[in-house]
Amino acid sequence: MRILVLADSHGDAFSCRMAIEKHPEAEVVVHLGDGEEDLDALQQQLERHMVYCVRGNTWGSVAHGSPEKLCLELEGTRVYLCHGYAEKVKFGLDGLLAAAGEAGAEVALYGHTHRQYSTYLKGLHVLNPGSIKHGEYALLDITQAGIVAILQKL
Repeated sequence: MRILVLADSHGDAFSCRMAIEKHPEAEVVVHLGDGEEDLDALQQQLERHMVYCVRGNTWGSVAHGSPEKLCLELEGTRVYLCHGYAEKVKFGLDGLLAAAGEAGAEVALYGHTHRQYSTYLKGLHVLNPGSIKHGEYALLDITQAGIVAILQKL
């Protein structure tokens, strides 16, 4: 399963659309907050995708009504989604690792910092796609062979 991971679009629905159109093979589109409402304008491009959004910390995100965090089961893998502000990711990953671990996740996806990041830490795949407003996003492949994160630029 291929997952397109977006975050921090901050009103840039055009860049979201470019990433979606660039990866028609993606079955799932995830938006990690601060602009999840940008996907509302892209209903036609998203018709054949499963779409999941979490709330960011900007006013528009709070008004959108998305949950603060989600834990999904995708291809038998638990994936924790959050924006990252509540987990204080700008000050380190301890809060994220604790929250994802408590959820029993194998993958933790977060945004907020506007910096791409991918690592495997304490038994957890950790991925920040960066800011799609700045042309950064990620792909996450979950297969029987394993989990692979791929950082991308438009």
